[in-house]
Amino acid sequence: MTKLPNAYNPLLDAIAAALGVPVEDFFANSTGSESENVLNLLKAWVAIGNAQGQRRVLSLAQHEAERSTASAATPRPDVVPFRRGDN
Repeated sequence: MTKLPNAYNPLLDAIAAALGVPVEDFFANSTGSESENVLNLLKAWVAIGNAQGQRRVLSLAQHEAERSTASAATPRPDVVPFRRGDN
């Protein structure tokens, strides 16, 4: 089990809950995990340091999320759904 830092941080708890992962995942030494990517994104966010830059990053992330959601929901014309009795 990963040891958590001494200071309890409700913000980390809220972020972990929103992502559906345990807080311990933020402190694990696993490479390439989704939690590590989120942590790197948060570090980059803080490093930006100005509201205008953060708004640009947020806008880009929201646009990409909408694009990903839309492409996942769009049926592909080359895929015909299988229905019972169609054999």
